[in-house]
Amino acid sequence: MKIKSAKYKIATLLIILLCSSLAQAQNLGSYVYPYPSFKLPSGQWNISSFSKEKIEQEFNRLGYNNISLELIYTKESLGTSNLSYQVSYKNALIHFGLVKLHFDLSTGKLLLFQANLPPLDDWMKIHLEASEDYHLEILFENKIPLIARKINLIEEARDYYATRLILNSGAYYENDMKFHKDSTAYVKVFLPDPLSSSEKNYGGAYQDAYTKDTSAIFVQNVPNNGNPVLNTPSAQLTIYGQSFNVSAESYGNTFSQPNLFQVLENLYLSSQLVVLGYTSILVEDLNSFSTQIIIEDYNYPELEAEQSWQSMDLSYESGEFLLQSPYFILSEFSPPFTNQTSSLNDSLGFNRSQVEFEDVNAFFHLDNFRKYWQSLGFTQLDDEVILVDAHGNSGADNSFFTPTSPPRLVFGQGGVDDAEDADVVVHEYGHALSNFASPGTNSGDERRAIDEGFGDYLASSYSAKYSSYFPENVFSWDGHNEFWSGRTSNSTKTKEDINLNENIYYNGEIWSSTLMDLHALIGAEACDKLAIEVMYYNMPNQSIAEIANNLFLADSVLFNGDNYCDIFNVLSNRKFVDGYCYGNGFNEDAGALLLNSSSFSLEQGAFSLLVTEEDFSEGELRIFDMNGAIIIQSKINNRNIEVDASKFSPGVYFIELQTNLERYRFKVLKNL
Repeated sequence: MKIKSAKYKIATLLIILLCSSLAQAQNLGSYVYPYPSFKLPSGQWNISSFSKEKIEQEFNRLGYNNISLELIYTKESLGTSNLSYQVSYKNALIHFGLVKLHFDLSTGKLLLFQANLPPLDDWMKIHLEASEDYHLEILFENKIPLIARKINLIEEARDYYATRLILNSGAYYENDMKFHKDSTAYVKVFLPDPLSSSEKNYGGAYQDAYTKDTSAIFVQNVPNNGNPVLNTPSAQLTIYGQSFNVSAESYGNTFSQPNLFQVLENLYLSSQLVVLGYTSILVEDLNSFSTQIIIEDYNYPELEAEQSWQSMDLSYESGEFLLQSPYFILSEFSPPFTNQTSSLNDSLGFNRSQVEFEDVNAFFHLDNFRKYWQSLGFTQLDDEVILVDAHGNSGADNSFFTPTSPPRLVFGQGGVDDAEDADVVVHEYGHALSNFASPGTNSGDERRAIDEGFGDYLASSYSAKYSSYFPENVFSWDGHNEFWSGRTSNSTKTKEDINLNENIYYNGEIWSSTLMDLHALIGAEACDKLAIEVMYYNMPNQSIAEIANNLFLADSVLFNGDNYCDIFNVLSNRKFVDGYCYGNGFNEDAGALLLNSSSFSLEQGAFSLLVTEEDFSEGELRIFDMNGAIIIQSKINNRNIEVDASKFSPGVYFIELQTNLERYRFKVLKNL
């Protein structure tokens, strides 16, 4: 339950890492590297014939004096070997300054050369004497180079993860870092969530908490002394055998009666009936008031029935099964703190009223999804164990990934517990995969929107493997309810709707929906491969359009360009490119052309078939849905055929046009 009252009590431990002088320095806000990525000609370089020195010489030739590069990581994706270099001026790092090279795994040929250096005129403004301080970074503000020291701040007691760039004046910029021998055991989990498997909407027996109204829970009598503000002393109550303290409170006096009653307006209980919090109020009539009791994580029988037994590899140590593997370790480093989940036997059958359920559910879906993308061939993607806290973020209705060392995934508990929804688990894990593929690149509004859209796409694709019930409703259990509206991966937004005045989640829906369009055309496995592969090519401050265009490169190295037209037409529908693609490229001499598919996709009009055969006389048109059912079958005797969008529900359709001379096949996507 998302509780907004100030009286909801959660203990927190604050760890102060900074000295008071720094804490009082001027905060200049967040900092985003101002220069976008650009591409350099790839030339004839091969992975065996280039060197760091050759790259430095190339930049020196262009005028970038005092440049040096340091290899910070090599990532091997499914189709490319990807090298990333940190850029420095003398011994000072260029903030978010990267050079990336992407080589074809099969041929060794350089496919893409990326850099995000400032323009040469701005670079020439840097003046830095030699220094022994190896923590200096150079950032550019309004094209002016500034020298700063970089520190990392981690205060896990309040889920605070940030990097700080401190200028000589003591002022600073600050960036949030949040993004977020095995034995087989059997666990009960939601697969993927109770609404998908039961095909129910949120509410009734398919909701997080049980709510009931009862007679007023009386705290104490309060005499009305006529003062504008009434102060009450603290009091102690015992509810369901649990004693707790109601703290001293102040209330505005709008009452006329001489005697008032302090009562609990709401009482929040755990599923074990432990008091979590309360709100209180003053009333004049005790008998006409009722208190609302909310029992969190209530284990409705209907929700119990939606849990599924699954097998999973766990660690077995000292007679106990533990939620840890070489890739994930369940930890408690963020409030509220709970006991570590373990079991003496191989059956972890916790229900959702027990805190262990969220641990098990999160661990299962992380492990399950990892096995899936590993099966796609990305065997070298994750190189660090991730610490996972399924009850964190101080109970907030939010979850996050943060690229600390080791990296962390933290799931909040507000509203529906986030770790109960596989969409949330996979989405946040998507941030980890993005960071593993292209570390240090999640900077800039559109680039950050890509990360959100990537996570939303992975969540939708993962859900679709288990249920066809609204997989496009991202966070279908945690969201799309009274707590928050969730997001969708079937938005009608296009490139023209990108708006930097909106948040990254708004723009992220453009990317997730674009990928889901492609998912419908080429299938889950091929699209999942492309979605992950393209993340290796990311740079700081890239635009959505630039990253979308990299889908063609990913397709060329993974599938020899087989999906070129499907990618092109999806991007055309989303206004990233213009035109329509036929076969393996453009063919203006095709005997039949498909026109206006973008309008058809967005239900703005009909699509057209234009027969251009010189000797055409007659033919037959047939349109099939994904199940092979014939939607339209008709004889034709004219060259221009229009098909009305209103006759079709959302989905993929296959068109077969048989003329007296030839047979033509097309695919169209209907979004609305």
